[in-house]
Amino acid sequence: MSIVLIKKYRREHGFLLSLLLLISVGLVLRLGYSPAFYSEWVKWLLLSDVTILLFGPIFYGFVRSALKLRIDHRYYWLHFLPAVLFLIRYSLKVLPFTAAEVIELEGSGVNNSFYTLFYVVSILSSVAYLVFAFKAWMNRSAKKDSYGILKTVLVFNAIIIFCWLATFLVATFWPEYYWITNYGYQIAFLLLSSGAIAISYQALTSTTVFSKPLLETKYSKSSLTDVELNKWSYKLESAMKEEAFFLDSTLTLEKLGKEVNLNKTQLSEVINRAFNKGFAEWVNEYRINEFIRRVESDDFGHLTFIGIATEVGFNTKANFNKAFKKSKGQTPSQYFASNMGATNALLSK
Repeated sequence: MSIVLIKKYRREHGFLLSLLLLISVGLVLRLGYSPAFYSEWVKWLLLSDVTILLFGPIFYGFVRSALKLRIDHRYYWLHFLPAVLFLIRYSLKVLPFTAAEVIELEGSGVNNSFYTLFYVVSILSSVAYLVFAFKAWMNRSAKKDSYGILKTVLVFNAIIIFCWLATFLVATFWPEYYWITNYGYQIAFLLLSSGAIAISYQALTSTTVFSKPLLETKYSKSSLTDVELNKWSYKLESAMKEEAFFLDSTLTLEKLGKEVNLNKTQLSEVINRAFNKGFAEWVNEYRINEFIRRVESDDFGHLTFIGIATEVGFNTKANFNKAFKKSKGQTPSQYFASNMGATNALLSK
């Protein structure tokens, strides 16, 4: 499956493949746990703990890639510093010793403080990356339904973090129930594996998450940072809602740019990257929403569909119908007939 994904996608496959390999290794080691297995392969089992530190950065990178958000690779490696520090300690404190010596050290409790710190950092890190990923998903305000699979992935990640947290709390405060710790790890890695399979299946079968054109190559040399991009996207949304520039049927990139003090090249980039749309489609979305609001309002009952469409900025009937069907998947008549039918059904109950 990973090989197929590599052939099919450009940038997302790197993170997805990393996730799949990471999960596979950790899953085999953790689900293969038994006293006999532990005594012989203890060093490999301890090494598998690094997956907790690696999962967060890789998962966050995958979400940003799927959302077509830029990743600054000059600094992205810094996310993996905790995992590097863990591996350095592992090479000094575990690798040089035999399995029997490692088991004796683990049983003596000398490493308890380290593992307490390790799990606290791991859990906090996982929560932080979950929040970052969720915010990235929320900021992709245009057509969030197209990224619905990512919402499922975020929920899976939250459940996994909960399992790790429960495992840590049991091991720390209720050591007599230590057997729960092993099951907690197994459940977490099972969920992790299930989530990876779900992502892979969606990537192979869906045309909504990964098939949208990549903008990162086009804007790879852009001077706009992510912070500036978020600032301008918020400013644009506010301007369109408060000033209703979309009502102007002659609105152009240049004209809107002058209103918000942004040149048309950068304005186009902000719309492309922040909303994943072209200028015309983005403006028409506001017009269509305003059209629907007016049709449902008693104040505009004296106007026809075309009359209202003209008032919200559409020049021709053909352009209006084309834009409406592209946005809603139905003609205006079909849209309101289906919605009024659902409303009447509810009212009749």
